[in-house]
Amino acid sequence: MVAIGAILWLLAVIGDAAHGVLMFPILKQHNERIAVGYLAARIVDAIFIAVMVLFVLIQIPLGSEYLKAAAPDAFYLQALSTLFTQAQLYAYEIGMSTLGVSGLLLCSTLYKANLVPRWLAVWGLLGYAIILVGMISAIMGSGLGDLSSLPGGLWEVFMGVWLIAKGFNASAFVLQASRTSTLAEPLVA
Repeated sequence: MVAIGAILWLLAVIGDAAHGVLMFPILKQHNERIAVGYLAARIVDAIFIAVMVLFVLIQIPLGSEYLKAAAPDAFYLQALSTLFTQAQLYAYEIGMSTLGVSGLLLCSTLYKANLVPRWLAVWGLLGYAIILVGMISAIMGSGLGDLSSLPGGLWEVFMGVWLIAKGFNASAFVLQASRTSTLAEPLVA
C-alpha cells in the first residue's frame, strides 16, 4: 500500500513539473520573468515532493528490518523511522510552500493580463497566500498545514473545470498581440 501511494505521489510530481512547462508559453506572453519564476517554482515544488516520496519509500525496508530486529536494534530503527517521517513532513511542507509561491505568481499574471475573470484570479491569490502562510506556520509547528490547503485546493478544482468549459479570455491574447505588433512596427519619419 505504501508503494502504491508513493507511485501516485510520483504522478503528482510529474504533473507539477508539467504544469509549469505547459503554462510557461502562456505566462511568457504577459511577463517573461514571472513565467520563468513560475516554471522554477513548480520544478522546486516537484523536487521537494519527490524527496518526500523517497522518505516514504525508505519506510518499507526500515519496517522489514524492524520486524527482524532484536529488542536493542528495534529502538534504533523506531528512532530512524520517526526521523524519516519528520523529514517527509518537512519536505511536503516546503514543497507546498513553493506551490504557494508559484500560485501567487500564476494568479497575479491571470489578474493583470485579465486571462480569467478578476474574481477568479483574486480567489486564487487568496487561496495560494493562505497555503503559503499555512505551510510556513506548519513548518514552525502550528499544525495548520493541510487545513490551509482547502481554499487553494478548491480553487484548483474550480479553475480546472473553468478552463475546460470556458478557457482563457481570448481578448486578453488579442490585446497582448496588438500591443506587441504596434511595438514592433518601425517608426516612419
